[in-house]
Amino acid sequence: MNDRRTQGVMLLAVGATALWLGVSSAALSYVSSALRLPLAVSGLVLLTVALATLWPRQAAPDDDGHGHGEHGPRSGWLLVEGRWLPEPP
Repeated sequence: MNDRRTQGVMLLAVGATALWLGVSSAALSYVSSALRLPLAVSGLVLLTVALATLWPRQAAPDDDGHGHGEHGPRSGWLLVEGRWLPEPP
């Protein structure tokens, strides 16, 4: 299983859980009833992103299919971004 599929499966699991908690009364033990709708909407968004991640992509015409041009997730800037957050009092 490659990284893209693993990310898609994790998004699918978290999105399904958020959607289930948003539409059922199980979430009332953890959040107020006013947050059920945003929880359900965020679950739908995560499920949509998961399906888009798991959808098979077409290779570019000049691509030889070996994935030489594909890079991993570019989230290293998030590590640097934490330096600018203010410290809590």
